[in-house]
Amino acid sequence: MSSTGGWVACQTADGLEYYYNESTGESTWDKPAELMTDDENIAGDWTWFPCEEYGYVVAKLKYEYNDGTKVVETLDGQELTLKLTKKDRTFPCTAISSLKKLMPDLVQMEDVNEATICHNLKERAKKEVIYTNIGDILISINPYKMLPIYTSSVMEEYWNGDIEKLPPHVFTISSCCFRKLFETKQNQSVLISGESGAGKTEATKVVLQFLAEIAGSVTGVEQKMLLANPILEAFGNAKTLRNNNSSRFGKWMEIHFDNNSKIIGCKIINYLLEKSRVTKQAENERNYHAFYQLIAGATDAQREELGLGDAEYYYYLSQSGCIAIPGTDDAKEFHEMTTALDRLDFEPHYKNDIIRITAALLHLGNIEFAPDAKGSGSVVKNQDALESSAALLQVASFMLQQELTIRQFQASASRSTTYQIPLTPLQAADARDALVQSIYGNLFNWLVSKINSSLQIGVTGNSKIVGVLDIFGFEIFEKNSFEQLCINFANEKLQQHFNSHTFKKEEQVYKDEQIKYSHVEFIDNQIVLELMEKKPNGLLVLLDEEIVLPKGSDASFLQKLNQNHEKHERYKILRTSNVNFCIIHYAGEVTYCVTNFLDKNKDTIPEGIIDVMETSGSPLMQLIFPSRKGPSTGASAASPAESAGRGRGRGRGAAAGGPGAGAGAAAAAPAGGKTNRKASLGSQFREQLNDLMATLNPTEPHYIRCIKPNQNKRPASEDFHGGMVLRQLRYAGVFEAVQIRQTGYPFRLTHLDFWKRYRLLAPQVKGANNKEMCQQILKSLSKDMSAVQVGLTKVLWRSPQHRDMELLRSVVVEKQTLIIQGGLRGARAREVYARVNAVRQQLRSAISARNLDQLNAAIAKIADVDFAPYEASVAEQLRDLIIEEQRVTKLLNEITNEIGNKTEVPTATLEKLKTIVSAADKINFQIPTANTARQQLQAIEIRIETKKQLNDGTRNHDEELLRKALAKVSELSIVEDDVVRAAKNELERIQKERAILEKLAHALSLKNLHPGVSISSTVGSKGEVTLTDAAVRDLQNSMNEAENFGCTTPQGIKMVETGRIVLALRDSIVAEDWERVSEILYDASSRQSNLLDAPEIKAAHTQIGLRAQKEEVQANLDQAATTFDQNTLAYEIERGNALEMDTAYYTDLYYQIVETQKMIADSINIVEQEKLDEAIQMADSFGYNLDDYQQAVQLRNTLVALAAEIDETLKLLETRPAAQSLFDRATQIGMHTEPLKKLGDILQLNEEGFIKLQLKAAIALQNHQRIIKHNVELKEIFFQQFANSFRLVDCGRIKTPAEFARGKLIGKDKVKAEMMNWQKSSIHGSLTRIEATLTLKDPNKEASIIFKNILGYMGDKPLNYPQMLAREVLQKGIDHKELRDEIYVQLLKQITNNPSSDSIAKGWKLIELAIECFPPSREFENFLEIYLRQLGESKAALRNKLHEIVYSGAKSAPPPADAIP
Repeated sequence: MSSTGGWVACQTADGLEYYYNESTGESTWDKPAELMTDDENIAGDWTWFPCEEYGYVVAKLKYEYNDGTKVVETLDGQELTLKLTKKDRTFPCTAISSLKKLMPDLVQMEDVNEATICHNLKERAKKEVIYTNIGDILISINPYKMLPIYTSSVMEEYWNGDIEKLPPHVFTISSCCFRKLFETKQNQSVLISGESGAGKTEATKVVLQFLAEIAGSVTGVEQKMLLANPILEAFGNAKTLRNNNSSRFGKWMEIHFDNNSKIIGCKIINYLLEKSRVTKQAENERNYHAFYQLIAGATDAQREELGLGDAEYYYYLSQSGCIAIPGTDDAKEFHEMTTALDRLDFEPHYKNDIIRITAALLHLGNIEFAPDAKGSGSVVKNQDALESSAALLQVASFMLQQELTIRQFQASASRSTTYQIPLTPLQAADARDALVQSIYGNLFNWLVSKINSSLQIGVTGNSKIVGVLDIFGFEIFEKNSFEQLCINFANEKLQQHFNSHTFKKEEQVYKDEQIKYSHVEFIDNQIVLELMEKKPNGLLVLLDEEIVLPKGSDASFLQKLNQNHEKHERYKILRTSNVNFCIIHYAGEVTYCVTNFLDKNKDTIPEGIIDVMETSGSPLMQLIFPSRKGPSTGASAASPAESAGRGRGRGRGAAAGGPGAGAGAAAAAPAGGKTNRKASLGSQFREQLNDLMATLNPTEPHYIRCIKPNQNKRPASEDFHGGMVLRQLRYAGVFEAVQIRQTGYPFRLTHLDFWKRYRLLAPQVKGANNKEMCQQILKSLSKDMSAVQVGLTKVLWRSPQHRDMELLRSVVVEKQTLIIQGGLRGARAREVYARVNAVRQQLRSAISARNLDQLNAAIAKIADVDFAPYEASVAEQLRDLIIEEQRVTKLLNEITNEIGNKTEVPTATLEKLKTIVSAADKINFQIPTANTARQQLQAIEIRIETKKQLNDGTRNHDEELLRKALAKVSELSIVEDDVVRAAKNELERIQKERAILEKLAHALSLKNLHPGVSISSTVGSKGEVTLTDAAVRDLQNSMNEAENFGCTTPQGIKMVETGRIVLALRDSIVAEDWERVSEILYDASSRQSNLLDAPEIKAAHTQIGLRAQKEEVQANLDQAATTFDQNTLAYEIERGNALEMDTAYYTDLYYQIVETQKMIADSINIVEQEKLDEAIQMADSFGYNLDDYQQAVQLRNTLVALAAEIDETLKLLETRPAAQSLFDRATQIGMHTEPLKKLGDILQLNEEGFIKLQLKAAIALQNHQRIIKHNVELKEIFFQQFANSFRLVDCGRIKTPAEFARGKLIGKDKVKAEMMNWQKSSIHGSLTRIEATLTLKDPNKEASIIFKNILGYMGDKPLNYPQMLAREVLQKGIDHKELRDEIYVQLLKQITNNPSSDSIAKGWKLIELAIECFPPSREFENFLEIYLRQLGESKAALRNKLHEIVYSGAKSAPPPADAIP
């Protein structure tokens, strides 16, 4: 690490950079000037400037214009132009180093303001850290992607771990609620808020899942509680531009616990369902999920019964242009929703009515209206839509048509006179939409009530409560109407509660600790609440008054607002508009448009339509539209939705009035008469809010503020829009919370925790108690710590002191870390060495004992250590050697017994003997049997070779070979047979021939010139022969004798032929027929290799040669040399020599040609590549290229190609047929190399032996697919013999039923019997035998967590994020090989006797994913494969994947959660 001036760069354990001076001991977070580069060492002040894209950006001001425009330069040199207003705030950036410090708690940052908070959240989101605390408040950034942070093991960590030391999480809030509920005996609440798309619904699910999992219940109600989600989301959630699963209602859920910490029930209250969405959606949004789910998931019979078409057919679904949501399976969710209805005890007829009513609303939306004949009213254009909807609602179609097209009202005080006013097509469509909204709102309220009745079975007045509020966040749109007023009013109420609680809690800490502190100012928004609801002139109060006035209107309402609140500090009159007014909320100014305020607040539909609905024959319709003239015959009790259903709901409709009602707030109508005036929507909502606040105030609240990072639904790690996030933080009141905490002491630790964290700064400190030691530590520090407060139980301090203490601690930690790391590494090395050494000793013992069983046992232990010792390879080689010795010994015994004392055996037996002796030689096997076999082979081969020599000698008339072979016959006492007798006869004949040839040789002057022959050496007569009569007679007599005898030896044949030539020459010379002489000599020259050098022939040549001119000789020599004409060249050389010419070059060339031709002929004859190469090389050296050369090259190339093919085949050994074909082709041309012989030996092996060699070749080539293929083939052979040995019940890795049931106090017999059968409850321990390790301290606990995840993924237990659960199972299998068999066995258990086909399918999918991620143990591998094999070809692909993973080993990571189906 480079240093300048003693400064070096260091890192804390959290990865933060700081700087330490080795010379002075000084430390700092900020980079010293000595270490800065020229680019970094920039002077000047840095400032946080507002920027829409980033929220804030750190930059320096370069230019500023009068209109507020600023040109700034960022840290990375980028130049930005910013348009700032007077309201925009800038903040100084006091320390650049602080930008790198990402704090889990915003109030603990060194420099806290809007800019640093936004920066901190953005940088954490980039790292996919979505949760951040503000003290006790949790900020949740919607990640817009699946993260593995909600699994059973994470849940376990936050339940049993120290949540004070764990990162922020929804589970922290959940765990804290549950603990405090029983520690403090005070009811708890979780308030979740945020705008659409911020993740409120998901946060609610996670809280509920945690409480359900941790607490559980005796009755299983906690699972029912989770089953409410599919129903509520189907009917209450929809796709918006901001969110694919936006909750369009608020809800308060009370989870009730008994004194044993078990869940006994749940109660849900819903608020402000957006009923207008049923009839109208914005472009690219959707209606409620339930409609699309019904169309996608209904059976064919249901579709026919309900008259359903495609979604595009229905006006209520097609108007926005959006039908499907990418990644959403509406049919699957329909199945989940209907299953939830069943499991929550919805009666079949109610379930059927829910579906019929949902379909009816779609048909109602398709009713179209046209002007009537008079033009003043309207008629229904498409009667089929009317008839379908009326039939499904079980009302008369004519009555429905009449009420949709005609408005009836009573004018007189006695209401005895009824008037009818026809409705225009537009008014009729409006009446239709009002009816649909009313029916849907009432249906939703009834669903909530019905769910409550299923969840409240065990609820008592003494139960303890954890409430979860999932409610819409503050809203500011371009156009804000009555709905936004109600929502923002609710948020003002909750913000007041939030500020009050945060303020009181903060001051209470200081009081409890008895420290000095400045009073924290309470940020109170009571003035806004009074503006909205205080009598007599509150905004909502005036609105209720206006709707009862005969001439009340939106305009008159606005006029009264302006008159009454003109001077109110939070109200603004907008002089430029006659429909708008402005309220200054805590989150900012909001302009509201009063258009339709009165209509939305009335929330009514015509009485006539209600009358028609009351006539319905549907049991469910009778409940949600009960008769106002008496008890309904179709309902057993008062309607849960009584009188709430008459709301028209031109936007959001208020839901149940009062906690737990789940229905409308208005009073039920008295029997036998019409209803009293229905309460306005605003008054219902105010009453609900008051009830909610009354419920919340006694509880201890916990806050989750959900934030949406961007409008594009892109992952927060990639797209974080700072300006958008800042606005949400303001709306959520985050900055007020920070302000409250920052005015006090944001950093706090108990005395013990403070001492544990900072004791290393003063290890010498001692004290009587923890508090005293904390005080001593602070006094010993080199920095000023006077501002740190030491309270009764805690130490409290602010950011400057935190910055200094952390810096000092980092310096000491780095020094100590090096020491600790050294010790740990040493300990780890010693531990590894001990394990390896234990295996080494076992290997050595096995090697020494040379015992196969011991060797196999020792080798199996190698997999348990980090690396294999040297002895491992020795042991493996020895094991293979022993196995081979055993095999060869068996073969040797068989062959030696078979041969016995025989000296002649069949060819097949001989080849078998050769193969076995070769195998023994390869391993240098020196046992007596091996030596006997070698001796047998040698004796047999010598006899065979002797017989061959006898045959060759006889056939070739080879005297020397015959003498040698006959001597061997005598030596070996070979019995005389035809071959031996023929050889003796031939030898005798050759001896006679030799005597005759000696006479002929004398006559031909082959050794010495015959006395009767003289040859002239003079130039003029050079070569002239003079013969005596004796010489003539001797030659003639010798030739007659030789020809009569019939010479057959090569020498005899040559000599006789030579004699004929000499006789012919003598006759021609005597006759002076020189032409004939030339012919004879030419003929002799062409057959020179078959003649002997007779002097007279040479003399004749000399005589003829004298006749030729030297020029002719030279020309002929040149021509012969060019064409490699051996005969001509030889002839012309002789002539040249006779003429005393220099023929050395031609002579050499001649002999080269002769030698080359001989080598070519010999090499072609013996078919040897090496000899062919030598011959071709010699030919190439002087350019020889005659036909025999081409033949040799072709043969050589064929041999080379075959040799390469043989080598490649021996290397690859791909298929037996290909190898056999190659072997046949090679032997057919006479090839006889060692590799070919080896190939032949391999082809003699049986199928198993051949596959083993194929596997060995594949391993050497590292051919992944072939290794697997051949392993599979070997396993196929193996399993054919031993499949019955691998039943799951016999696997040593799996516990016995008795062993599994150990520790169960009750129900042991059932646990034993059902050990390997599907169950929907958790298991108490592992199914397999797992040893605890350093990294796996509690195997039973881990097994239980894995099983919970499997239950959740397979759908046997309702848990959120099933893909994450599956991914954690896979991750555990990858990380811990000890758990792999456990995972497989658990999955096999859960697909055994499982009543659900969907669950089984999920189980098999998880088995497939597991097989793709990690292999089972070697001990369990065959059991798993046999299990899969027994299921036939349907699992063949899984078996292939199993072989693949066994060979390749575990993957480094499982697939991402969003890739898991």
